[in-house]
Amino acid sequence: MIQNRIRNRWLRGLLFIAKFGLMFVLAFELIADASPFLWKFAYPLMGLYIALFSDWACDIAMFFLSLRKKEQKKWLRPVLLAAFMAVYAFYGTVNSQIIREDHLSFASEKLDRDHRFVFLSDLHYGSSQTRKSFEDALKKINASTAEFVIPGGDICDEHTEKAEMEWVFETLGQLDMPVYYIYGNHDRQERGSYVGGRKYSEAELEQAITDSGIIIVNDEVMQIADDLVLVGREDVSSFTRIPLKDLPEREEETYVIWADHSPYQNEEIREANADLQLSGHTHAGQIFPI
Repeated sequence: MIQNRIRNRWLRGLLFIAKFGLMFVLAFELIADASPFLWKFAYPLMGLYIALFSDWACDIAMFFLSLRKKEQKKWLRPVLLAAFMAVYAFYGTVNSQIIREDHLSFASEKLDRDHRFVFLSDLHYGSSQTRKSFEDALKKINASTAEFVIPGGDICDEHTEKAEMEWVFETLGQLDMPVYYIYGNHDRQERGSYVGGRKYSEAELEQAITDSGIIIVNDEVMQIADDLVLVGREDVSSFTRIPLKDLPEREEETYVIWADHSPYQNEEIREANADLQLSGHTHAGQIFPI
């Protein structure tokens, strides 16, 4: 709002750029920082980010309004700011409930026949997704001709209650096809102490998954069809992730699906001669401008 009182266009421009830079840094911290400070103050920082983004958007709107060369009412900018904040918060809330579908096709001489499967990642049930949105997604999967499903991690997170965790995996296990699970960086609530304590243990999580008939593929190589191998990796954030050279051997001629929650280990994947990499974690670019 201080920008309204600055008459020099150069200073106004510099402040506009500075706001964008601060917004970029704050967005990066909200996404990438895993420190106790960020977890403790995540929601106030998200509110600050929404306010900063809305103020930056106001600058753009006020610039175009100024081109009309009419005197602007003093109440106009506060009203615009409140409107931008309300729209941004509403869109973010609604958008987090939408599970989007992408349909991709790949061809390889290694494949003897067609395979159709579903990769499902980063639902953060109990934190982002509602029961209805999750159930609707599973109905679509069941209605498809998918041969198997690979949940790619972070189906739960540190805010998920134990009962919610048990329900989500029980429901996943009721799909009419095999389900192969890959751990993410939030499923096991390793940072649960930052948000009031863990709601379930790693052993309880593993038991809930396996009791539901879901197969965990954690640093393992699994033949899931005559011409298809699934390599499921432990998340890169885990100290128990084993080196590439220690993974079990596989037949060279089979098509390799490489499922790794975080998409950072590109050199390792190339070295492994994987045919298809499946990763989540980035939330499709969750926070503008990142």
